Amino acid sequence: MSSARVELSSTSVAVGAIIIKKEEPSSTTGPGHHAEGEENQPQIEVIPCKVCGDKSSGVHYGVITCEGCKGFFRRSQSSVTNYQCPRQKNCTVDRVNRNRCQYCRLKKCMELGMSRDAVKFGRMSKKQREKVEDEVRFVQEFHQCLHDLAVCQLTSSEVGLLCAVLLLEPASTEQATCERLRSVLAQSLAARVGGDAQRVWDTLPRLKQTAHLHLILLGQLRAQFPAETEAGLPALYKELFSIDP
Repeated sequence: MSSARVELSSTSVAVGAIIIKKEEPSSTTGPGHHAEGEENQPQIEVIPCKVCGDKSSGVHYGVITCEGCKGFFRRSQSSVTNYQCPRQKNCTVDRVNRNRCQYCRLKKCMELGMSRDAVKFGRMSKKQREKVEDEVRFVQEFHQCLHDLAVCQLTSSEVGLLCAVLLLEPASTEQATCERLRSVLAQSLAARVGGDAQRVWDTLPRLKQTAHLHLILLGQLRAQFPAETEAGLPALYKELFSIDP
């Protein structure tokens, strides 16, 4: 719970969910005025829960809420939920009916700015907490990247070109990873075929050419005899050599 102090005006200060109003000093005395010792007593006003209007208990997950809404938001984020609204997704959320529609209650929590990132995960060490925070940050950045790419509306060719540029970037570690995997594969082949490893590598271009011709012939076969091809070839074979777009 946060207890940040905010000066609202010269006569009022907000401390968390509480507003403290200070009386203006007065030099007059007489009937109807405060007695000495009571004249400058501050007035304390508790800000109601922003979600349901009940009495708040502080700032929870970035928003002033009551204990009920704080607990509801925590539960909604710490477990898999699939709330459904039985009406038109515009239910009134107040102190009386806040438990009637969990969907609209959670929706209002999110609209007010209650943060998922502020949910605690129980007792954990500093190292564990930093790991969780790093994972959350990675997921957020990943989703933002996907969103930005979707906005660009790239074609499949442009996506392939982008991947190639990123892979061949000198500062990228992916190129070194590919070379390391190639070395491991070469060592594995050498261990299995002995001195013929180089011959296997030299055979790969010819195998690729053969596979290309195989796909052409398979495409012609499927075009001329679609039913026979569909019925006669194994499912895995058709999947591996599929020519469908």
